[in-house]
Amino acid sequence: MEKKTLKKVYTARLLFAVFLVVAMAWQAEAEIVGPTNITIKHACISMPDGAVTAPTGTACPKDTIKMWLPADSTGLLAPGSFVITADEGDSLTITLSNELAIPVSLVIPGQVLTPNNGPVWFTDIAHPYTSGTLPGSRPEGDVTSRVRSFSHEAPAGAQGVPGAATSYTWPSLKPGTYLILSGTHPSLQVQMGIYGVLIVMAADGNPYTDITATQEVTLLFSEIDPAIHNSADDAAMVLPTPTIPSTNIFYPKYFLINGKAFPANNPIPIGAAGSTTLLRFANAGLDTYVPLLQGQSMQVIAEDSYLKPDNLRFNRYSVDLHAGKTFDALLTNPAAGYIPLYDRRLYLSNAAQAPGGMLTYLEVAAETQQTLTVSTSVAPNGTGKVVVESLPGGIFCDSSIIAPALGATDCTQDYNTGTQVKLVAYPNPGSLLRQGPNGWTGCDTVTPDNECLVTMSAAKAVTANFQDFNAVRLITPNGDESIPSGSFYTVTWGAPANAVKFRLRYSIDGGNTWLMINKNITGNSFNWAVPTIRGNKRNAKVQVTGYRANGDVVGSDVSNAVFSINVVTVTSPVRGETWSSGVGQLAVPITWVSNPAAGVVRTIVIEYSKNDGAKWLPVTTLDNTGGQYNAGGTYSWQIEPTVPEAKPNSFVRVTLKDAGGNVIATDKSGKFTITQ
Repeated sequence: MEKKTLKKVYTARLLFAVFLVVAMAWQAEAEIVGPTNITIKHACISMPDGAVTAPTGTACPKDTIKMWLPADSTGLLAPGSFVITADEGDSLTITLSNELAIPVSLVIPGQVLTPNNGPVWFTDIAHPYTSGTLPGSRPEGDVTSRVRSFSHEAPAGAQGVPGAATSYTWPSLKPGTYLILSGTHPSLQVQMGIYGVLIVMAADGNPYTDITATQEVTLLFSEIDPAIHNSADDAAMVLPTPTIPSTNIFYPKYFLINGKAFPANNPIPIGAAGSTTLLRFANAGLDTYVPLLQGQSMQVIAEDSYLKPDNLRFNRYSVDLHAGKTFDALLTNPAAGYIPLYDRRLYLSNAAQAPGGMLTYLEVAAETQQTLTVSTSVAPNGTGKVVVESLPGGIFCDSSIIAPALGATDCTQDYNTGTQVKLVAYPNPGSLLRQGPNGWTGCDTVTPDNECLVTMSAAKAVTANFQDFNAVRLITPNGDESIPSGSFYTVTWGAPANAVKFRLRYSIDGGNTWLMINKNITGNSFNWAVPTIRGNKRNAKVQVTGYRANGDVVGSDVSNAVFSINVVTVTSPVRGETWSSGVGQLAVPITWVSNPAAGVVRTIVIEYSKNDGAKWLPVTTLDNTGGQYNAGGTYSWQIEPTVPEAKPNSFVRVTLKDAGGNVIATDKSGKFTITQ
């Protein structure tokens, strides 16, 4: 009787223990959030927006870059989106499959992989993927084998047919911020996109034990070298004579935070003013970066997921983020606004075009925000992108593209009330933004450079209006412009998509002879350094010629009418003004601007005419020996004597002369009236 009772109690306790273990295992599994069953696939990425698509075969479309990316049941995971969160003490298992023709693996520096059936050694340095391999340790006396992987590997597969799934388990996770990296040929495979982030919360639910924060953000730094990416052919790496790109020759062109480069990234919300934000910095790149908070400081509390003692938690505005490193820092949010966060090493370009690169903005939300909605013209009109290039970014829109993966969804953004943003339009090949007031609708102001300024005092909608071209067409200068000598002037044109390079020439004799501006130009505009000439040239023209990739001419166009290149321009009086003459009248300003070669102008002769230029009368002669009038000037003119009747055909003329008295250039004002 006693034994029977004991057996029942033992059985009950055993069943309860089994249930408790199962329940705890379920709970631990449920607390792990993120993709834990992934497949490495071929992918294509566009820059700077970081949009990813599947290739056709293994070939990527033009203007995209080859990647090897993890994918889960939802599809490809863009750089910055492979993130797993777990709790201290959890056991994390990632099941890895592989469609590449070469093996891959996973490691998490700072966490213990158990079991780890690596490293994997290869025996022939000339054939790292096809030679024999050795697991574990090299045999005694083997000094030629090299490590290929830091852990056991997921075998090669083929596109659409992954190799056998391989498990990687890290039991009893420690809190902190960690990188998930390929352990196989990491200098190449991590660069190609096999990386992610693991975030482990402490057992008390905080980032670290007794370290509290209102919210947290992850800032993952990486880079892309298109030359390495596009030459990385996994199938060629298993040929008898393999071709494997080397990252020893490394020239990245794109510098990313969370998989995107400015201005294609969005401001990152970090909560309200006065709250505390944990910033998790991680560097999956090959280079060192120095993220800097402009105008703010942060307290660095952990390095490589090791919590610092109180006396070593320094306040800093930047951290030295070496390759493979992580930092955690606490930021007390300032007043509502935008905090620039950028790389102090100034990797702030996209393929040498600025602004771009490692720049983003942390958004401390205001009490109210306003929505900006952007759209672009669609076929049969021209097409193009609209980008917010000012603080704080957030719009990278081409609404003429249907596929959301290519950027069509990034056309709205909420901004703190009162934020002023600048929108810049970039036409697609074969298109051009319309000039002047026809280029934009919905702007508060359109700048002389045809950029749109909007102050977010309310919800606003802006449209960029592009035009398409079936022939090469010069837009500016197209006639009647007055361009200062020695200045910079933006020449713009439109052309069909098959015109990929352009030649620009100019003429100062109405097109009889032509001089080179530049050739092999790409795009639809060029900043022309207007030559410094002698004398105003009033019969100038510009010619643009478009060429196909093979050098054949697509077409050519010339300014519709002549324009002027001016060494001197009279700016006052202006056409239609009325000036009074006689003693006691206020002096009137004669003003001019000049753009001659430095040191050439010795005197400035000012004259006026009351009879349509038939006769010129002296006003004054100014000495320019000291150069005070090199860029122009002002002369206050007391008009004397009093004219007996109104003179409606009056002009002022300004003449620049050199030391020998020779005329350099002359210009006259618009017609004005002199009265009594």
